[in-house]
Amino acid sequence: VNLTYMDLSSNNLTGTIPGSIGQLVNLNTLDLSSNKLSGTIPDSIEQLVNLTYLDLSSNHLTGTIPNSIGQLLNLNTLDFSSNKLTGTVPRDIQIILHLVKCNLTQNAIGGQLPLGLFKLQNLTYLGLRSNKIVGVIPDVNHSQAFLPNIHTLDLTDHRMSGKIPAWLGERYSLLSLALSGNGFIGNLPEFMNYSKLKSLSAAYNKLEGTLEPLKELKYMEQLDLSGNRINGIVPFWLADQNLTHLGLRDNYLSCKLPYNLRLDFSKDRKNQLDILQGNMFKCPLSKVVEDQDPDAAGYECGDKSLKLPGYVTAISFLVVTLIVLWQYSGMKHPFSIFSGTMQSWKSLQTGNLKLSSSHLLGCGCLIVSMISICICLPLLFSSDSVLQCQEAWIMTVAYIRPSQGIRWGLFCDSCFVWRLDSHHNCTFWTQARRSESPAD
Repeated sequence: VNLTYMDLSSNNLTGTIPGSIGQLVNLNTLDLSSNKLSGTIPDSIEQLVNLTYLDLSSNHLTGTIPNSIGQLLNLNTLDFSSNKLTGTVPRDIQIILHLVKCNLTQNAIGGQLPLGLFKLQNLTYLGLRSNKIVGVIPDVNHSQAFLPNIHTLDLTDHRMSGKIPAWLGERYSLLSLALSGNGFIGNLPEFMNYSKLKSLSAAYNKLEGTLEPLKELKYMEQLDLSGNRINGIVPFWLADQNLTHLGLRDNYLSCKLPYNLRLDFSKDRKNQLDILQGNMFKCPLSKVVEDQDPDAAGYECGDKSLKLPGYVTAISFLVVTLIVLWQYSGMKHPFSIFSGTMQSWKSLQTGNLKLSSSHLLGCGCLIVSMISICICLPLLFSSDSVLQCQEAWIMTVAYIRPSQGIRWGLFCDSCFVWRLDSHHNCTFWTQARRSESPAD
């Protein structure tokens, strides 16, 4: 049979794909998409060695992808998406060197991805969304060989883990990277200044760090990092992007939002700004954020909601200090520490200094209390021009759950570290939130 082109898509075909289809050895295009075909993919498909285009998407096909798929060496488009296929990605797929597009989205394919899949030099589209893939994205010393011409990589909604490899930030050709709904950890990879990435979706993973690795992206249009553990601030350079979608909700972000943050509605009026929920930004919010963010109406700003816990923490810290010193001093009454302090002061005035343990503990309590008051309490009253985000240390303590125990050390740490590094003071509270997050 000399038939070279067969397109029976969208014809409501039922039944199974016959094994005799392997007799059409001259076929270079086979499109059976958008029908109601069932059953398995016949092994005889390996006989179609001249195929360059194979589309069986949007059917009800079951079973596994035949290992013999690797015999189709001339194939450049493979689309089995939106079926009910199981098993794993065949290892022999790595020998289809001319493969440009591989779409296996919305199936039930599991297991780990074969390393050779990432070594296909001509692959520009790899779609594996909504399967059951496990394992990690490979990252080895010779990663320059991995997907050098990739445009779109979609690994959304899997069970993948590990870190996002650095080589993804080095791909000049990469336009769309979708990694949402997995278990990726660590920081975002640093994207190079030559990157043309337009869409980055890595929502609902376990990513940490700040947004700084994205600062070199000049063509970004869609960014969704919701549901991670990203901390720090929303940088001003992010407002310079022509964003059509920005999702940063449910992270550990704080401080003041860029005043000129807005979305580009010239292409789609449905574009969304979703950044407030689950973060602790400083008020006042810009009018653009109030108008565009769906949670703006009921949003409780961080600097307004955490004042009272700050006062309670300051007083409680002094009380705890007193109790701890009293317990270690062996005195009958906690106020004996203060009486010891007064005795030490009188001894210094008369020149008859006799320091006892109670005197030393009393002096220690007084000194610690004074340091706490002098350093921490001014944070509550200072103006924005002197201190930015003065609520940072309050956030640190306010998010500690009683079930995890009261970590009073964080209170002191945040106060002292603020003095040492004011540029990063907005991120202190995220450490407390991370420590109280339930184990995954």
